[in-house]
Amino acid sequence: MRAAGVRIFDITAPYEPSLKGAFHEADQTWTGVAASGDLMVLLAADRLVTVDVSDPGFSKALGAIARGGTDVVHRAGLAYVADEAGLR
Repeated sequence: MRAAGVRIFDITAPYEPSLKGAFHEADQTWTGVAASGDLMVLLAADRLVTVDVSDPGFSKALGAIARGGTDVVHRAGLAYVADEAGLR
């Protein structure tokens, strides 16, 4: 998956999803997205970004690290990042 921005939907009513917000950074392509609770993790080829989504209409970047990859999973406060070489 490659996306320039990420849209956030409320799926509490699965038959009627509604758009609640979005997060976008200019000139950035995300290769992975993972979320749990109020934290979303976005992955690009060259970096990982954490985003506060506690208020989806006003999502904001919290931090970033210059380590990218191809896919990410977020569980129990850890981000597991995969790249061409495998899981790190």
